[in-house]
Amino acid sequence: MNTNGAEGFRLIAHRGASVLAPENTRAAFRRARELGVSEVETDVRLTRDRRVVLFHDATLRRKLGLDSAVEKVTLAELEGMNIGSWFFRDGYTDLNDPDAGWDEGELQRPSGGCVMGLDSYLDEFGFDFHHHIEIKGKGSELPTATFKAIDDRGVLDRCTFTSFDLTQLVRLRAIDEQIRLGWLFPRYGDPIPDPAKSIKTCMELGLQECNPRIDLLTVEYVRRIHAEGLVVRTFGIRRPADLWRAVEAGADGATVNWIRSAAQILSKRL
Repeated sequence: MNTNGAEGFRLIAHRGASVLAPENTRAAFRRARELGVSEVETDVRLTRDRRVVLFHDATLRRKLGLDSAVEKVTLAELEGMNIGSWFFRDGYTDLNDPDAGWDEGELQRPSGGCVMGLDSYLDEFGFDFHHHIEIKGKGSELPTATFKAIDDRGVLDRCTFTSFDLTQLVRLRAIDEQIRLGWLFPRYGDPIPDPAKSIKTCMELGLQECNPRIDLLTVEYVRRIHAEGLVVRTFGIRRPADLWRAVEAGADGATVNWIRSAAQILSKRL
């Protein structure tokens, strides 16, 4: 499956094929690979023993039913936890929505639904994708630990590091002047930055991507970002209309949960 959509618009599998398997797990990334996906996004946090784990939420409550922050648990403990129960109870039902235009097809119960450490992820998938690594945790050690794991495996050129947290992007730039960095903004509920100021911030910090949420995108905003030589990879796609808004605004790509459906939708207009 070609996940480069209309005229090269890049589709990035959000936490792997996260509608077909539990997000950020071996099963989700294997399913993405089977589908021919070329780019994936994943989230990183630091564990109690200062290891890097792939996990989106700050706590284990919603997906594992445990009243603990990710940072309070060791990597070995996390890698023994399976988020399949959450996925088959809530995740697939919430995301696979034919009425909204997303139909990923019949679900097959996958194996490999355990939480993954970054090292394990890179060992298996390091050369399979371009990796969009979102720095989720706020700790100062997380950028260094994430960079080292990727650098040790020789896949820095296959990675773009992103974050909502500008401080973490500054820390990454201090580690290496050449790595690709992108700012995601804003979180839902955060103030909306002035377009000119957001572009200026990206330029001043030496970023390569300026990534506004989908509801902020306009043709003019994207044009101004591109005029500074920056890439636009948007997020927050919820409906097929959002996907077309990104394409028609001129964005370079988008992170999507429904990677198979999105590719099929875009291919119909080619």
